[in-house]
Amino acid sequence: MAIAASSAHALDGSNTLLYSNAPATDAATGLDQAVFSDAYDSEGDYFYSFALGQRFSQVTDFTVKSMRFWGVSEYIFGGSQAELSSNIIAIQVAIFRITPGNPEFPLAEGETSQQAIWTLSRSQFSQVATGNNVDIDGTLSPVFQMDAALSGAFELAAGDYMITIGGVLDNAEGDAFAWVDGEFDGGNPATQAYGTRANQPGEWGRWIGLAQAPEPSASGAVMLFGQGTPVPGPAALALLGLAGRASRRRRAH
Repeated sequence: MAIAASSAHALDGSNTLLYSNAPATDAATGLDQAVFSDAYDSEGDYFYSFALGQRFSQVTDFTVKSMRFWGVSEYIFGGSQAELSSNIIAIQVAIFRITPGNPEFPLAEGETSQQAIWTLSRSQFSQVATGNNVDIDGTLSPVFQMDAALSGAFELAAGDYMITIGGVLDNAEGDAFAWVDGEFDGGNPATQAYGTRANQPGEWGRWIGLAQAPEPSASGAVMLFGQGTPVPGPAALALLGLAGRASRRRRAH
């Protein structure tokens, strides 16, 4: 069951930055990249039938209290680009525990068996244009930085996790949400990106590691804030060769 989010979407300054995968801009084009990502609860019934997941790890028990992420949307039928398309009526966030050898990751649970899944209505997250764009089939779509508080601040155990961020759509065939790529090369095991799709029965909910060799894989731009032990920042991970430019996924035809 989805947990209702707090009505406040400002970040709490007392929180620690637990994880950071900031957006990456293509130096050659000056554009950001993005991957279409649907809400997990959509079960793949939308046009793209795809959800993106981003791995993150924590070395101690932790509590996620708020987040910052970056996204864009299509504007197939026009409309104002001052915010995400109105067809995106909510954003769903879910955290899964990575289970080695099993692609069907379980939803993370707190001490009271509360599941780490939130459905955020448009009023529950802020939207601030970054000034950057993503080229979606020839249309320059503005990138928005979004901040949101997460309710039910429950403790999770140290370990490896995956977060997915996807759009909840009014019209399944209409404008979709695309999660902007982060700095990390999502194809690296330490910063692995995952995808699930519904092209065949039984595929949805099975997370497959993404790799587009020799091109870098997609990864999700997100920052997580809360209580715990901070992980190494992007600069430190870059020294280990874990950062890179990610490619985008374009509309299927």
